[in-house]
Amino acid sequence: MSQARFLVYFCLTTLFWGGSFLGIHYSLESFSPLFAAFLRIFAAFCFISVYLLFKKDRPPLFTNTWRISMLLGILGMVIPWIFLFWAEKFVPPAIAAIINSTVPIFVALMIPLVTPKDKLTTSKIIGVLLSFLGIFVIFYPAVSASEWTNHLAGLVALIFMSISYALGIIITRRYADRLNNETNIFHQLISGGIIMLIISLIFGGELMHDVSLRSVLSVSYLGIFSTGLALIFFFEMIKRVGSVQSAAVTFLAPLVAIFLDIIFLSRSISFHESVGALCIFSGLFIINGLPIGRLMRIRSRQVN
Repeated sequence: MSQARFLVYFCLTTLFWGGSFLGIHYSLESFSPLFAAFLRIFAAFCFISVYLLFKKDRPPLFTNTWRISMLLGILGMVIPWIFLFWAEKFVPPAIAAIINSTVPIFVALMIPLVTPKDKLTTSKIIGVLLSFLGIFVIFYPAVSASEWTNHLAGLVALIFMSISYALGIIITRRYADRLNNETNIFHQLISGGIIMLIISLIFGGELMHDVSLRSVLSVSYLGIFSTGLALIFFFEMIKRVGSVQSAAVTFLAPLVAIFLDIIFLSRSISFHESVGALCIFSGLFIINGLPIGRLMRIRSRQVN
């Protein structure tokens, strides 16, 4: 993989994930949160299956790493998507994307426990504290209301989503040398799909109503682009540059989500949300350095 190809992967993954929050918003017009999450996994499974069917150098679909991949399916799909899809019933897509961008913060906090060489340096501690300040600023209006609201519950759910994503990224990095990207994704989708279907059938209530073309296209986009293609690109980046740097993809995704909110939902973020986002992004700059600048300086030998 050349440096240019790596940057293409980074940009496309950012765009796909940035658009996913609006896609989730539209999918909930016709489907329950749990069933919409299942449909996302199902669409991704169909895409990956066709992709592997026509791939010349098709990897083995069943290996002795399937247990790890299925665990990653739970941490990277089932748990975070339960929280994310439910939260977007009460939280705007742009805010969900901003909270999602905190994933590198939790990665930076937890990864020294797995790989001691990735130490929590002074600059990372400052970045983490600044980012948590941003989270507090976003939460403050809901917390100061002195009552538990659906909006506050949605924000809390998004924090649990970010923590689950971070755990998945760390475990992926830990076993990256043993995992084939395509096989790993295939196993994740199988485990995630089965578990999510069972959960949606038991706890999902009314699975669908007034199904619209926009909702169907939204879950198709979520499965094919935001899951299938994005995961292929993302896992490759984790192998090449590490988990913290790869998680920096989430840095630009909120900007895409904010832009889409303005264009399609006619909603801009409020002042306190802007201040909170600025604190979070500043913390991420400190944790990761300037993401684009660092990626531009990656030498070819680092991505071969």
